[in-house]
Amino acid sequence: MSEHVRAGYDPARVREALRAANVEDLSATEIGTLIKVLSGQIEAMLPYAEIRRSRLENTIRTARNVLKVDPNLASLSWSAERLLDSISVDEARKLLINSAGRRGGCMAKRRVPDPWNAPKSFFGAELRLRREAAGMTQAELGELLFCSYSQISHYEAAFRRPLPDVAERLDEVFNTDGIFSRMCEMINQSTRYDHYFAAVAELEKHAQTISEYAPMFAPGLLQTGAYARAVIRAAQPVATEHAVEEMVSSRLARAALFDDPTDPALWFVLDEGVIRRPVGGPAVMREQLHHIRNLIRRNRIVVQVLPYSVGAPPLGGMSKLMTFTDGPPLTYSEAAWSGQLIDNPAVVAQYFRQYDLVRAAALPPEASLSLIESAAEDYATYEPRT
Repeated sequence: MSEHVRAGYDPARVREALRAANVEDLSATEIGTLIKVLSGQIEAMLPYAEIRRSRLENTIRTARNVLKVDPNLASLSWSAERLLDSISVDEARKLLINSAGRRGGCMAKRRVPDPWNAPKSFFGAELRLRREAAGMTQAELGELLFCSYSQISHYEAAFRRPLPDVAERLDEVFNTDGIFSRMCEMINQSTRYDHYFAAVAELEKHAQTISEYAPMFAPGLLQTGAYARAVIRAAQPVATEHAVEEMVSSRLARAALFDDPTDPALWFVLDEGVIRRPVGGPAVMREQLHHIRNLIRRNRIVVQVLPYSVGAPPLGGMSKLMTFTDGPPLTYSEAAWSGQLIDNPAVVAQYFRQYDLVRAAALPPEASLSLIESAAEDYATYEPRT
C-alpha cells in the first residue's frame, strides 16, 4: 500500500489538519469516525449508527474543512473528496442511519454492515455527481434511461443494484467511456443471489412493509433450511451439494429481517396448496408449518390462507409488494429462472388492488392459523397416496 493511502489512517496527520482548520475539541472516537469519513468508508460507519444527527453533521462539515487544509487525506480508491462534494448531510444520514428503525428520539438501531455496499455507494455518488453537473433532475434522467425517477433515486441512494442496460445508457448519456458499465459489472459480480433477485434481496432490508402472495411454495423469507433444500434440489437435481448449501444459506440469510421485532411489517397470503403439498416429506412440512406458526404467535408476521373453496385466485402468480418510507412502492413477480421488479406507478397500483382482492378472499388470520396448525398435525400421520 502506498504512503498516500496510509496517510488517510494517520491520526496524528488528521489532528494536525484539524488544528489548522481550527477544530480541536474532537474526542478520540470522533477522530476515528472522521478518519472513516475521510477515507470514504461509508459502510464502515454502519456499526456506529447510533451517532447523533448533530454530531454527524459536524463530522461531515469538519471533513470538508480538513480536506481544504490537506486534500491528500482523501486517499482511498472510492474518493472521499468526490463523495463529500456530491452528497448532502441528509443523504449521508440515509447512508449511515436507518431512520425507519429509530427508537425514542435521535438514536437509531444498529445495522449489520454489507461488505459489498461501498461500490454501490460510489456508483450512486458518481451518478448523482454526473446528473447534477448536467443540470438534470432524476425524472429527466429517468426519461433518457426509460425508467422512473424512483429507480434513479434508489440507484443514487445505493438501495438498488444497477442493471447492465441502465449502466450502458448512463455511459452514453454522460459520455463516460464505460465507467458505469465497469462499476456495474463489479457490483453485480459481488452478490450471492441470482441476478434477477439481487436487487429485491437488498430492497427487503429497506422496506417499511412487505406483502407477498405465495401460490405454490412457502415464501423464501419463511422457509426453513430443510424446506428450502427440498425446493432447490427439486429444481436442480444434478447440482452439487456445495452449490445447494450455498443457495440454502443465502435464502436463510434473508430471515435476518426478523431480528427487528417490528420492522418491516410483513403480511403473507398462502394458497392452501402451499400447506397441503408435502415438500420434502411430512417431517419437513411439519417443521415448516410449525416455523410459520411460531412467527405468527410471536406477532411478527400476519398470515392468511387462500382456501381451495375460493376457486380462481385473484392473482395468478407469486407477487411481492414493498413500500418504503423514502420512496415509492415497488412490486416483484417471479417465474422459473426469471423475475421482474416493477416500478411503473400504474402497474404497481394494479398489483396492490389485486392483492387487496386476495386478502379479502382469504381466511381471516385466526382461522388461517387454525388451518396451518391442523395441517401440521395431519403430517404427523401422513401417508402418501399410491
